[in-house]
Amino acid sequence: MFLQSAIFALFFAFLLPTFGQMQDTISLSTFTVTDSKLTPPLAFKNNSIDSSLISNHANAHLSDLLAEHSPVFIKSYGLGGLASATLRGTSTSHTKLYWNGILLNQPNLGTMDFALFPVSFFDEADVHLGAASIIDGSGGFGGSILLSTKFDSTISGKIVFSQYVGSFDNYRSNLTLKGNKNKLSYKLNLTKINAENNFPYKNYAKKNLPIEYRENAAINQYGGLAELYYRINRNNYIAVKALSFFSDRNLPGIITSVPLKDYQKDNGFKGIVEWNNHKKNTKITLRSAYLHDFLRYYSSTINKEFDYYTNGLK
Repeated sequence: MFLQSAIFALFFAFLLPTFGQMQDTISLSTFTVTDSKLTPPLAFKNNSIDSSLISNHANAHLSDLLAEHSPVFIKSYGLGGLASATLRGTSTSHTKLYWNGILLNQPNLGTMDFALFPVSFFDEADVHLGAASIIDGSGGFGGSILLSTKFDSTISGKIVFSQYVGSFDNYRSNLTLKGNKNKLSYKLNLTKINAENNFPYKNYAKKNLPIEYRENAAINQYGGLAELYYRINRNNYIAVKALSFFSDRNLPGIITSVPLKDYQKDNGFKGIVEWNNHKKNTKITLRSAYLHDFLRYYSSTINKEFDYYTNGLK
């Protein structure tokens, strides 16, 4: 027993200097950890609408384009009626609409009337679903819809005119002018939509099911978009963008009531001034905007008009 204890003590005595010489700190060379902001195509689900589809719908409303070529659910009350958008089963106020980075959701609706926005007012459209919308600004619980115009300095001059003619005096016209001279580029778009919308229908609410014509359902809309770009140098340019629209819509009553003469008038203006700096690995944009919206509703039942307007700087 004494011999075993002596051997163990001797073995421990030889190991003790070895433990004392071990280093507790290891020097490493300098290294860098780099991370990048995830973009929706990599991290989230998004949907981009092809530019050719946008061109083919130049005479349509934004609601028509989204209903046909995106996962957005459009709730529309027909030509001239309110059109709202929802994503992923959420309410309309949970869907954000941006035009060139500026939020267009109106305070009175919580959203934008998509029947007031012509397709000719933008060149690109993207839909970001759910959490993908956090990259766009405040984000929307359902998602966001991004509309943007594109700077193209390669076109020296271009004129495009298109017109759509449909039943019940439905006429839609669109004119686009593009040009470029030296450091200055411009784009001008004019659009007009009008329809009587007096279609025939069988009135099941009346005896003998008479054929009647829809009354007080006409619509008259027109608007314009102007863009001016000035290239300071290779990496910097200044842009001024403005759009304005006017809408006069008659509001028909239900088929079981007497014909009404209600109407709604909307007009709005959106103006943006921005500076853009583009380099190899960086992009800086400074943007300021002025927004104006006006709505007038007339009720023939009480013979009274109601006005609502908002003004804002962003």
